[in-house]
Amino acid sequence: MGDMWVNFYNWIKDNPLKKKFLSNKDLENIFLASDFNDAFRIIQRFHDGYLKGDDICRNFNKYRIKINKDLKKWI
Repeated sequence: MGDMWVNFYNWIKDNPLKKKFLSNKDLENIFLASDFNDAFRIIQRFHDGYLKGDDICRNFNKYRIKINKDLKKWI
């Protein structure tokens, strides 16, 4: 939240993206919110989609932390 993130987003597009460290698809995972109400609406939209079974969070299964219940350790 705040104007600083717009500048950071523009920096991402002007530097790592142009140098091919990121793809345009990566930018789809960044959401800018002007205030806490915007942030809440974004979170709520994704949560509602998750509850409906939508494939809304593409990277959840890939990056989530899994716990080995027998060893009680992160794997």
